[in-house]
Amino acid sequence: MEKSYDAVVQAQLIEFFHTDCLNCKEPIFNPLCPECIAKGFEQWISRYPDAKNKTLANIKEFLKRNQRFNNNSQKCVVCRRKSVYLCPYCFTEFLLTTLKKTQADKKIIGEFLFLFNFDFDHNGYYKEGEKLGIF
Repeated sequence: MEKSYDAVVQAQLIEFFHTDCLNCKEPIFNPLCPECIAKGFEQWISRYPDAKNKTLANIKEFLKRNQRFNNNSQKCVVCRRKSVYLCPYCFTEFLLTTLKKTQADKKIIGEFLFLFNFDFDHNGYYKEGEKLGIF
């Protein structure tokens, strides 16, 4: 007798594949993997060697710790290899927090907020950019 695939079996399979951010639980509408965003961040932060030296080790450690989440979600639209387990907003919020811990000056913070802004609802770090006069 052939094995049947009913709704219950299919639901179990879907459970392992997610399209929501593992941090904020919101649907991921901009599937960019943290690795691709980190590459862009690294290219940009290279203009500021002191901030680069203080941030990249933390970011690489974060990516290494979270490699286990790389299989069960949609693929990145840029590299098409890595899975997207965090929304770009949550990952850039992590980058911003890491940057602030280095005591980067307002110019660097402002530039970061301008270039890496995924706060489309204007409910999070966008407000900080407004205070700095970026937006």
